[in-house]
Amino acid sequence: PVLEGLYMESAPVGPAIYQLQSEVSRHPSSPLARFPSGSLDPDLAAKHMNFLYANEVLIRNSETYQAMSANTLFSQVANAEPFYVFKLNNFNSHLVDLVDVAKTPLHWLPQKGWMEASFQWFRSRQKFDSELPVFYDGAATVLAAPAASAQIVNLTMTRHSISWRTNALGAAHLVRMAWHPRWKLATKGSLFMAGPGFMLVVPDEADVRLEYGHTTLGIGGMLASVLAMLILLVLLWRDWRGYPSTAPTASASSHSAEMAWPRHWLAALWPLLLLAAGLWFHLNNPERLYGNAWELMRANQHLDAAAGFDRAFAARKSDAKKEEALFWSAKAFELAGKHDMALQRYSLLSANYHGYWLAESLYTQAQLEKAAGMFQQTAKTAQRLLQEFPNDRWAQRWRQEIKP
Repeated sequence: PVLEGLYMESAPVGPAIYQLQSEVSRHPSSPLARFPSGSLDPDLAAKHMNFLYANEVLIRNSETYQAMSANTLFSQVANAEPFYVFKLNNFNSHLVDLVDVAKTPLHWLPQKGWMEASFQWFRSRQKFDSELPVFYDGAATVLAAPAASAQIVNLTMTRHSISWRTNALGAAHLVRMAWHPRWKLATKGSLFMAGPGFMLVVPDEADVRLEYGHTTLGIGGMLASVLAMLILLVLLWRDWRGYPSTAPTASASSHSAEMAWPRHWLAALWPLLLLAAGLWFHLNNPERLYGNAWELMRANQHLDAAAGFDRAFAARKSDAKKEEALFWSAKAFELAGKHDMALQRYSLLSANYHGYWLAESLYTQAQLEKAAGMFQQTAKTAQRLLQEFPNDRWAQRWRQEIKP
């Protein structure tokens, strides 16, 4: 078992893989701004490794080594200092597995924004354990529950195909390989994208075969490339046959240079429009607004910084960047003593986002609710923090603070 690709260019499961990497690392790389990674969490890493079809992990950090050594879900199998290899105990996933929809119901979601929705599902303990998202714009497919005796046999994989035999017709088969539009179901049935970017097959016949072929767009691109090459060759041949024997005169070159730029005043309008558009986009650039807010934050002008972070929050597009701006707006209001304004933003973040800043936001939100006498809401917020992030430093800090 191995994870298929690490970068966004190689597989759509990149966000999930980087999330897993952060769960077995003291210093995660977190290269994807849209998908901020988590923190060291061997318990969640064990679940994610089993789901992603990976059973071994190589580590080198001493703190990570201590956490993995103390965890009963892993066993050390090799070492060559400073590197250590741990193997996942009770590893039971396969390249192709049946999905028991009675235990793990499918959650049908639209394809638009699928990667963000998939990442939120993958990070959430509750959602990850209770459902499997399937991204499809049509009507939800009615699936058959696999029988207790259902099994998958004769699994074969070549460079351009995957095939197997099943006796669970109409049931969901999860293929733990990155979905791509070039994958086509060559046998009767349906093919969907599910989970962190895997393939889900619902077969209508016992012998199932997936083939990695070409899309209509890809074929069109190849034909266009061939046509462009033919046109280029024809033009080169024509120019070679009609190449002039004498060089153009100086007067002809001067006349061509004079005619290269229109003389009408409207000809200068488009560069001015481009300059005006560039200036507008520069002044309203979300990252510029965010950077200016941080300058105010460092100067301890917290109220002005909060307003700047609010503007950056409104202008940013991706959920991860909006969450980041919203968090620092809440923190700036908190530092300015405007706890009601801070609590509004922490509550908005915890209700709508599930990224890097959620654990700290839940912790601070619970603190502010407790200080405001909102004890019932405090208990709910703290319970969510402890359930979703049991091993996070903010959950550990809350446990220490509530000890008598």
